[in-house]
Amino acid sequence: MSPEQRAYKSRSSAADAQDMKHNNAFTGEAPTEAQARRAPVQGEGRGAGATPPGTIPWDVHVRVWEQYARWFGPGQSAEWIARRGGFGYREAQTLLAGRNLARGVWADAPPLEGWKPR
Repeated sequence: MSPEQRAYKSRSSAADAQDMKHNNAFTGEAPTEAQARRAPVQGEGRGAGATPPGTIPWDVHVRVWEQYARWFGPGQSAEWIARRGGFGYREAQTLLAGRNLARGVWADAPPLEGWKPR
């Protein structure tokens, strides 16, 4: 595991670990690395309607990145974007919905799947 991956993993919240423990309590299995890994999401806005920074499951982050790469090219990897702080909340919503960011973010997009505040 690279130093960047160790640093990223160490930032995972205790709540995420507790959720994984609870989710697998029924099966008795330990969470897989893919289940436990989360990517950061930057907060959006200020005041009452603001979305605080949070995290999303890694597989959702990769799906957002796939849409990003479709519109803008794969110059920045999903890993690199996560290390730089992740996508913005509305940016991720817009991309996950398959919309082009060049036309602006989609304010009425569905909630971001698996998002948890930090």
